[in-house]
Amino acid sequence: METLYPQQSPNSKDLTRDNPTRDLLKVVESKENILSYDGKVFLERDPTWGFYVFLTSYSEEVSANIPQAMETLIGVLQRKLPYWTCPPYAEEAFRRFKLDLVEDQAALEGATHDRIRAEFQALCRAKIRDVTSSKEFEGKETFDLWSRARYMACLVLDEAAVSTLANVPHFEDQKDHDRFLINMVILKVVDRFWQRPPPVVLSTEDYRGVADCSIGRLPLLYHEITSYSGWHAVEQFWDYQRLGLWD
Repeated sequence: METLYPQQSPNSKDLTRDNPTRDLLKVVESKENILSYDGKVFLERDPTWGFYVFLTSYSEEVSANIPQAMETLIGVLQRKLPYWTCPPYAEEAFRRFKLDLVEDQAALEGATHDRIRAEFQALCRAKIRDVTSSKEFEGKETFDLWSRARYMACLVLDEAAVSTLANVPHFEDQKDHDRFLINMVILKVVDRFWQRPPPVVLSTEDYRGVADCSIGRLPLLYHEITSYSGWHAVEQFWDYQRLGLWD
């Protein structure tokens, strides 16, 4: 698994807008100290925000393109964050941003969303065992990291998304470049907590444990899921999208 951090801070104009970037930072800061449920045992500090990204294609072309694809994705977010706020908040939010690219050809090549969910659950269980392994935690109640979006939902990066991110047409204007990618690259968001219902005929409107998110809206996705902090947070996000209530 490769962890990707931004390498530069953005330079941007100070724009007067609603401030979802500042709201994102508030949520991240409120969750950065990981404590036991009773608040008595400090387990870990994580000041970052972001997602695990599961790669589902391992062709030679994808292997060659994945570094450029990830650089492009991070670059779009770098330029998107200042759109919502003034430079200091954007720089801090970008500095805290982290993606964990999960690569496992045997387990993930061509994987279904159910298989990705199972691999994500296994990853989260391993993380939970790691943070609760201290002697101070012995005998404490069961614990989960579900209050942080990083452990509630993961992203899926398939061959089409990698190809689009790595082979962007030339644009004279950087804004046109980013607008093209934001419109073209829609990532699947897999809900860790969704469980397949009994075998019945589902309508096209039924939630199936997967939502869509444009790469430009990943900061908003993280904020919304973490703010809700419930097992049904991704489903609520999906429902808001379906009803046209989430801009």
